[in-house]
Amino acid sequence: MLQAARIGNMAAITTMLDQGANPNERGMMGSTALIVAAEAGHEGVVRLLIVQGNVHAVNLHGDDALLVGAKAGHFAVVKLLTESGADPHRVSNSHGMPTNALLEACANDHLDVAVLLLSLGVDLLFSTRPFGNALKQYGRLTKLTYNEKSARCSVLVSAWQAGPCPCRRENRLRQARNQNWRRRKNFVRVLAEHGFLKQNTVTDTAEPSLFHIRGIVHHIIFFL
Repeated sequence: MLQAARIGNMAAITTMLDQGANPNERGMMGSTALIVAAEAGHEGVVRLLIVQGNVHAVNLHGDDALLVGAKAGHFAVVKLLTESGADPHRVSNSHGMPTNALLEACANDHLDVAVLLLSLGVDLLFSTRPFGNALKQYGRLTKLTYNEKSARCSVLVSAWQAGPCPCRRENRLRQARNQNWRRRKNFVRVLAEHGFLKQNTVTDTAEPSLFHIRGIVHHIIFFL
């Protein structure tokens, strides 16, 4: 059944289920047919297996069908799984490192999946070590330009602000902004102490030296 789920053979899976096959049968790495089908993006197979399979099953890495589907960017599969009871807030200890479906979607530049998860109330500022939050995931994508990263992060923040729990969300966003501002100020101070910036003792602000170091600092801070 696992091989049939991998290639999307619905007829073979239907026959096996009719003959009494176990839909929660596991492969060598503990993946069920549902997890395999979600990773491959076979929506029809996922819809078929949800009825009899366990939507909460995880493999040996701690990944469930929703996480692997989000990581692969299969929007229809992720939407189907969440509508069928999969927990979008679940934190997986994938390969020994905590993560969730939102972080995986952002790390692989699947903006539509990330927006869907945010609309379900997933916390944009949920952060894990060493990955950080979803915004930092976009900051690490080397294939995108600075403007592309900024545009995607703006979409994520807008989707989050439009989601549930506005009071808690706005408080978290304010705390994150304050934290980022303190981090930026401390970073500029460190640069000044090491001679990279000319410190103005009157206004306690860093004046740019050669090569406009302040603009360079701004770009560095974005990717921290």
